[in-house]
Amino acid sequence: LTASQSPWIIDSGASDHIAGNDSLFLSMSSLKSPHLITLADGSKIAPKGIGQVSLSPMLNLKSVLFVPNCPFNLISLSQLTKSLNCLVTFNAESCVIQERGTGRMIGVGHEFGGLYYFGMQPSASCVVVLPPKLLHDRLGHPSLSKLKLLVPSLKTLEELGCESCQLGKHVRSSFPKQIEKRCNSVFTTIHSDIWGLGHVTSFGFRYFVTFIDEFSRCTWV
Repeated sequence: LTASQSPWIIDSGASDHIAGNDSLFLSMSSLKSPHLITLADGSKIAPKGIGQVSLSPMLNLKSVLFVPNCPFNLISLSQLTKSLNCLVTFNAESCVIQERGTGRMIGVGHEFGGLYYFGMQPSASCVVVLPPKLLHDRLGHPSLSKLKLLVPSLKTLEELGCESCQLGKHVRSSFPKQIEKRCNSVFTTIHSDIWGLGHVTSFGFRYFVTFIDEFSRCTWV
């Protein structure tokens, strides 16, 4: 893949955004002062320009250095969080970029081969790769309205069908404060219970059973 075709790698070790093809830039200007980039192998290279790149309608990178023929495009994690005032959350399969104030999702990267990649397409298109239910689970079961705020492309979604959320909102019926019907004569209803195994015997026994007459409340053990 050329730099214009390859996805962007989210790099926590990069101090600057780097792009290898000038066709990616919305605008570019020359550097005001000499600038050298130290690569992973220790070699140094001079960028030929600096400009702005749009990765999606909601994610624009500023101060991107143009390094001709660089095989990879790099997103500096430190520059990203500083310039956009955003939060970047990583898990085993993806990383989510969100606005700090509103929590709105502005981009999603995907893990492959130990690296996190961000493709050159609108973030909404990245999101729809994941089913809404799976996205709902990974984000910690937000409400449907919150999920639509985070992912605008789901604004027409009517329900999630999350069984865990439905069970969590169930309300248990309380016990009645009094018995609706009580018997009106002795020995009509007998309540019984058994207790044991006791660690200490009582009259040589380790169990006992009770019988309670509902009408008279007379008790036998």
